[in-house]
Amino acid sequence: MHSGGKLYLYKEVAEMIDKSAEEGRALNNLGLSADRVEKFKSIVKSVKGNFLILITQIDPDALGAAYAFQAVLSNLKASDSRIKLYWCGQPGMAQNRAIVNLGSLSQHFNMVDKMSVGKNDILILIDSSATNDSRIPESLRPLRPVMVFDHHDGDVASQEEGEDQFFCIDNEVGSASTLIEELAVATDTELTEYRPLFLAFGIYNDTKQLASSSRRDRESYGRLTEKANQQELQMLINFPLSENYFDSLQYALNHRKQKGGRIVMNAGQLKEDSGDDLSVIADLMLRQKGVDLAVVWGMIGQKVRISARSSDLGTLLGDELRKKFSSGGAKLTPSLTSEGGVTINIDFGIWWSEGVREHAEKLVSERINELIFE
Repeated sequence: MHSGGKLYLYKEVAEMIDKSAEEGRALNNLGLSADRVEKFKSIVKSVKGNFLILITQIDPDALGAAYAFQAVLSNLKASDSRIKLYWCGQPGMAQNRAIVNLGSLSQHFNMVDKMSVGKNDILILIDSSATNDSRIPESLRPLRPVMVFDHHDGDVASQEEGEDQFFCIDNEVGSASTLIEELAVATDTELTEYRPLFLAFGIYNDTKQLASSSRRDRESYGRLTEKANQQELQMLINFPLSENYFDSLQYALNHRKQKGGRIVMNAGQLKEDSGDDLSVIADLMLRQKGVDLAVVWGMIGQKVRISARSSDLGTLLGDELRKKFSSGGAKLTPSLTSEGGVTINIDFGIWWSEGVREHAEKLVSERINELIFE
């Protein structure tokens, strides 16, 4: 009996070890360790104030990730804590407006200039790890986020994570949506309504139709598409390009300069909701034979927005952007293409006019060409 009891005990312990190892492997496959998941849960449950979720760029990946992260927090937080979502700017491209309209996201998100961080509130950055992003009101900068979920290397990546902070910055994956979907799985959060659809499209869009996706991106996408409405997903994938996009493309083609493998294109004056067109044009130009660095820029009011793409593995795009423009960041995609961008304010105050804008565009063009081709 005693010997049999020992054998039973050994068998039970062995089964527990096997189960623990299996759980560990599952979490590792998700890119998360059990300890990291527990730390995340602990921080969420300890918050006495509000959760303030901020996205600085409105695109499918950021929208889907932030909207789904709201569900993760709702599943774990104390009942008296509120979750507030904020964005910088307005939905621009047709695909962004389609997501916002389909999910009625304008009822969930507020403009960043309405955000105030209370004593017990925690700030969460999604799809960004830059604390001094010029799209954020100066009164809020530099941001002091408690949580960051991003697949780019912003300045937070160089900061040491504190005991009460959670930085999930992982450029092994191609989208922030993958990170949030993995977190939802690890925390047993059920993703309902349009969340699986928006996350799936965020992954699809940010990984260039999965062409530059990692294993984890594809596995997340597979889990999500089992829940998402396929007709709605196809509608988002086949979004129409606006007339403004083709106007910007034509202007950029007529105002381009190339030296060796580097090309710089000026897309001119853009409407507030057309800034994302720059990244679409940059992706397109990197496909031109002989081009290994494409820089496309345009002016939105008194802001200069720059989108850059590089296939040169010898160039650290994020470092180069920060060196030349004193800000910006970039990520290396699984397909070994670097994607980055910068937004720079040029404040002329009362001196701003259409005539001044034309002169400013000429000066900016000359300076960007100098910086890129020097």
